[in-house]
Amino acid sequence: MPNSTVPHTPVTYTTTIAYYASNDNWQYDINPKPPLNHAGKPRFKKDDILNWICSYGDWIVFFDGPTPIEDDNGNPLGAVKAGNAKSAGGTLAKKVKDGKYSYRVILTQLNGDGIVVSADPEIIIETDKTRARRIKKKKAGKKPAAAAPVK
Repeated sequence: MPNSTVPHTPVTYTTTIAYYASNDNWQYDINPKPPLNHAGKPRFKKDDILNWICSYGDWIVFFDGPTPIEDDNGNPLGAVKAGNAKSAGGTLAKKVKDGKYSYRVILTQLNGDGIVVSADPEIIIETDKTRARRIKKKKAGKKPAAAAPVK
């Protein structure tokens, strides 16, 4: 079981957003590579710093519901925006709840072609404590092996 007394050293993650208009394809590359959850999706911890950058035009990242990130003063950031090839982001809030947070990307100036909105990627926040509870529940729910048939 993870040791919860070991302090978490915040990590700065940068998501590079790429958009290919020819086939309306979005790609997201996160560096450094974050740990993955049980479903193989990136997992972040409270106090980690999340930044985005896009070289395909001016952009905005906005959250569909509650936001997991805040500015340096602890104020919630429902959206972050920057110009072409500039980065922006925020820190995962200390009081953010574990779970999934969906966001969308808007390219506000795509080489003068107008506005394009992405599909909704997710940020998954899962503390070690939550992960340990999930694993414990999974183990508790396993059925015992069936007895061999009597001949």
